[in-house]
Amino acid sequence: GDRVFRIGGDEFALLLAGEPGEMESRLQQLQRAIESYRVGWQDHVLNITVSIGLVNFKPGEIEYARLLSLADAACFTAKELGGNRVVSSSLDPREMQERTKAMRWALRIREAIDRNLFELDCQSITPVHGKRAGGGRHFEVLLRMRDPETGERLAPDHFIPAAERFQLGVSLDRHVVNLTLGWLEARGEAAESVGLCAINLTAASLVDEGFANFLYQRVKNGRLSPRKICFEVTETSAVRDLGRAQALIAQMRSLGCSFSLDDFGTGFCSFNYLR
Repeated sequence: GDRVFRIGGDEFALLLAGEPGEMESRLQQLQRAIESYRVGWQDHVLNITVSIGLVNFKPGEIEYARLLSLADAACFTAKELGGNRVVSSSLDPREMQERTKAMRWALRIREAIDRNLFELDCQSITPVHGKRAGGGRHFEVLLRMRDPETGERLAPDHFIPAAERFQLGVSLDRHVVNLTLGWLEARGEAAESVGLCAINLTAASLVDEGFANFLYQRVKNGRLSPRKICFEVTETSAVRDLGRAQALIAQMRSLGCSFSLDDFGTGFCSFNYLR
């Protein structure tokens, strides 16, 4: 009577029938079975672990989206605690409330991408002293989300933390790059007036191979001169793999793009990081 569904990537949903008091021990048995499983591949032996979020419910008492968000939040907690464990949604209600709030934002971000509810603002970059060498407008692209119900334009501090927590930063960066370049490519006169357009990238995008390939092809095949594009890397976001980040930077610089370190001095404040 149990059912298993693959809901994407390495994520699965289990629908189990039985007594609530037995569910955690059943899932712990499953967790131990997966941990002890070994896969032989070439000269290596691979092992696997699993993080499990558990929600006990009765048929008809909770809607599907709410049930899945609770399970996902509990699963995320299991990952944060080191993985390879079962975490029930009956944790401290305040903690679960915070996590389900973040999960709701994650769902809203996905919906906003699908429904094209993100909008761009431009903030001018102006020298404090003297005039900048070279002509054209210099500006940084800023992201806003349009609330479909109230029409309110929401600032990034509402949705960026959830995007980073639920690994949506890469999807968001891809969307912003397409929005920005698409807007300028459709308006030749505006594009001509641009000296430099700065676009922020998250740390996750810098080390994502799929994003690197997308970015290279999008800029290379686009109609906006790569020399007018600058990518900003936020110093406060830790880059897991500096080697891979350097490869992306070198690849994009070969096209003519430039890079800048955003918020320098407010995060690591490390000259090694700058170098």
